[in-house]
Amino acid sequence: MWLYYFPIIMQKLVNNYDTSNSNIDTSVEFPTRGARLIYEAIDVLGEWVKLGAELPETSPHRQIPSQFTIDNGNIPVSAAVSLGRCMRTIAMSKQIGDTFAGRMHEVIMLRISLLPLDGSEGQMRKFLIQSLIQGGRLDADRVYGDRLGTYFCMADDLLQHEFGDYRDAVRKAYPGAIP
Repeated sequence: MWLYYFPIIMQKLVNNYDTSNSNIDTSVEFPTRGARLIYEAIDVLGEWVKLGAELPETSPHRQIPSQFTIDNGNIPVSAAVSLGRCMRTIAMSKQIGDTFAGRMHEVIMLRISLLPLDGSEGQMRKFLIQSLIQGGRLDADRVYGDRLGTYFCMADDLLQHEFGDYRDAVRKAYPGAIP
C-alpha cells in the first residue's frame, strides 16, 4: 500500500532537516520548508486515519483489529501504522529539536481527539494510540517511550487533560515516562 511510503519519505525529510543557518528562526511554526513538509505528511496521514470513521458500516476498511498489528490491506489501519512510524522517526532524530518534534506530537494528539472514545470508531482511536506508543512497530522501545513522555509533558495543559487514555497507555507501556 502506498501509505507505507510515508515513513520512507519522512526519513529522507528528517535526514535533510537543517536549521543551522543563522537566518532560520527555530521559534516559528515551520522554520524550514522541510518542517512544513513534515507537518503536511503528518496531517495527510491523520486524514487517512480519520477516514475510517467516515466510511459506511459495510466497508472492510472500517474493521479495526482489536490488537495492534501491521495490516497491509486496511487504509485507516495502514495510515495509523505509518503515522506511528513517522512520529518515531521524528522523535529519534538528532537533527530535529524537541520544540518542533513536540509540535508534531501535538498535531497527532489533535488527530486522536477527532476520533471517538467509544464504539467501533473508538477502536480506531485505541489502535492509533497503540501505533503511536510503539512507533508503528511490533515492539516497544524505551528511549522512544521516554521521548513520547517528554512531548506529552510539553503539550498544552488542556490537551494533557483531555488525553487520559493516551497518557495512561504511555504510562503503562513506559513506566516513569510521564510523571
